[in-house]
Amino acid sequence: MSQPHTVQFLQEGFQIVNYDWKYVFLNDIAIKQSGKSREKLIGFEMFTIFPSMADSPIFDLLKECMKNRKPSRFENRFTKENGSFSWFDIRLQPCDEGICIFSVDISDRKENEIKLKKANGLYALLTNISQKIVTVKSEEELFHDCCHFALRFGNFSMAWIGLFDSKLETLTMVDQSGIPNADLPLFDEALKKPNAQLRYIVQSGNYYISTDIQNEPGLEPWKLYAHKHAIKSCILLPLSRSGNIVGLLNLYSAESDFSDDDIKLLQQLTTNISQALDIFQKLEQQHQNQALLLAKEQRFRHTLDNMIEGAQIHDFDWRYTYVNDALVKYSTYKKEQLLGYTLMEKYPGIEHTPLFETLSCCMHDRIAAQLNTEFVLPDGSTAQLELSVQPVPEGIFILSVDRTDQLKATAKLTKANRLYAFNSAINQSIVQIKEERTLMESTCRIAVEIGKFVLAWINTIENDTMKRVCISGTAEAVAAANAYDNLIVNDIIFHDAPTGNVFRTGRYAISNDVMVDPAIKKWKPRLLTCGIHSSISLPIKKFGVTVGVFELHAGIKDFFDEEEIALLQEATDDISYALENFEKEKILTQAEEQIQKNEKRFKVLIEKSADIKTLATKEGLIIYGSPSFTKILGYDPAEFLSTSLLNLIHPDDLDAFKVSRNNILETPGGTFEFQQRRKHKDGRWLWFEGSVTNMLYEPGINAVVSNFRDITQKKVSEQQRDFDNRNLNALINNTNDLLWSVDLDINLDHFK
Repeated sequence: MSQPHTVQFLQEGFQIVNYDWKYVFLNDIAIKQSGKSREKLIGFEMFTIFPSMADSPIFDLLKECMKNRKPSRFENRFTKENGSFSWFDIRLQPCDEGICIFSVDISDRKENEIKLKKANGLYALLTNISQKIVTVKSEEELFHDCCHFALRFGNFSMAWIGLFDSKLETLTMVDQSGIPNADLPLFDEALKKPNAQLRYIVQSGNYYISTDIQNEPGLEPWKLYAHKHAIKSCILLPLSRSGNIVGLLNLYSAESDFSDDDIKLLQQLTTNISQALDIFQKLEQQHQNQALLLAKEQRFRHTLDNMIEGAQIHDFDWRYTYVNDALVKYSTYKKEQLLGYTLMEKYPGIEHTPLFETLSCCMHDRIAAQLNTEFVLPDGSTAQLELSVQPVPEGIFILSVDRTDQLKATAKLTKANRLYAFNSAINQSIVQIKEERTLMESTCRIAVEIGKFVLAWINTIENDTMKRVCISGTAEAVAAANAYDNLIVNDIIFHDAPTGNVFRTGRYAISNDVMVDPAIKKWKPRLLTCGIHSSISLPIKKFGVTVGVFELHAGIKDFFDEEEIALLQEATDDISYALENFEKEKILTQAEEQIQKNEKRFKVLIEKSADIKTLATKEGLIIYGSPSFTKILGYDPAEFLSTSLLNLIHPDDLDAFKVSRNNILETPGGTFEFQQRRKHKDGRWLWFEGSVTNMLYEPGINAVVSNFRDITQKKVSEQQRDFDNRNLNALINNTNDLLWSVDLDINLDHFK
């Protein structure tokens, strides 16, 4: 078969193997995928290059295609010589020379599938254990199910639970799954030896994790077992009862890593198990109380009356025979309104509920039960109750704990944590992003992805029209929101809407129930269709002026309370601060550009000026001289910079100059004028006049500034005129001749 030139440009690996199982062609991608050079493949038998392939299931598929000329497709994990591996989507196609093999690297997809499968397995493990906690009747049964489910759902290679002695020094295995009986003595022996890992867990109360058992010190007793059973990593998690560590859940995996999400799920698992141990402990106490009830009825009643849990006893006709104060408190009935009445009389329809089915099972079959249920009270409110139902001689005894506040607190904490993560992500964006629109787009995306809002958008006003800067959310929500873009500010719809209120007042607007909020009546159908039940509009400001609105929409009613609002205001304030910084940076950049322009103009003025300008330190060292300095005095910058200007002044003029200069040094802005001689490079003395100003305290200058010009020619002319006048006066005073002088108007000016 002659190979088309185009196979080299396929986006997948392509190879041909002849009937002798020798490679006759591979394109560049197939060469790269194999991890070998073309010279080591072409002409060589497949099984010589990859010996393990002959005994693998893939060879059966290759033979089937080669022999029966039938194409096939499958996925295969390929291990390279360096120990790394890749996943490929393989297609086999018969051809004239033998078979064609097309291969696409799907390693990234498989890795994501593996992570997803692992996460799903851990969620399944957590879910099944949580379900078991409700139904199991003992620690032993719970421990057995935990170990069994860890392998079944969590895909762990081995799981075992150990309990500490009272001194937390010795750990004893109480249940396990995945450990062959022949290897159990190895664990018993290893647990007798001092163990730094167990000591760390006991002292810190934290979990311990190893992602490479073979190479981690301190795990020598387990390395032989790990090597034998291809185990790479382990995690040891503390179990507690009443807040005190009592044991460990030990999980071993053939994989080499645990993600942060994996660890959180496993910590939640051990938290649930620990809570179950607390429940078992409580149940044990309840059993003791029940025995005490049978022996000492009055004492039991006194105890029940003072319990914080609700307690009630029903006879076999379902009549209330006993209720304690705690039960009365959240039942909304008085004690006399319950005693003697049946459960069905007080709660009509309860006999048709799963709760009543559980109560009936306990009443008739004398089987104890535990359950969590949502109970509808007579006033229409609901309570989340944890119930323990026990058979007693009178009928059934129900112990109830109101978990409503606890569950609300848990939900609130989850929501708060999500908003803290939302704020943190926004702050990270503020640090990393330097452009206003990009920051706003990132903010909306974070609100949906991390804050779990159904919809988030940011609006601004341009030319009296509301403009959508960015939006993120579900497809239905985004489509609904886009229908109300470009509203006119004076439009009554915009004026009465939360967005309009925010723009007018600069304060946030909130709706915790879109069903009943008249301000958003027009949008209610669309919001409910999108699953939106509450919303908040927050002002985005620049220098105290509202320039935009950040809108967030949640999928549950009453989402926004004081804490959530405070967190969201904090996030919006951070965004406003960032926008102000963007604006300040813009202004600063413009100012710097203007300064640069001004400096260029100043430099041109200085360089083109005939006057000499110098900057000097307080001590008199020259730190700058304008180009006229060199032009008039002859010194190059290298000759006068960092030298004392006093060295250039004529000795006869120096003392007066020093006095005047010292007088202004302590007076910011002080100045004086001078006429003096200064030395030219060739030795001549030139006359200058000018001024000296103290600008030592002026930011950006910090020097004594001198500005002076050459008046040598003027001085020479003055000296010549004085000389002529003196000669004329001498001539007049020393002659006997008749002399007179006239001015330009022929007026007699002098006569002798």
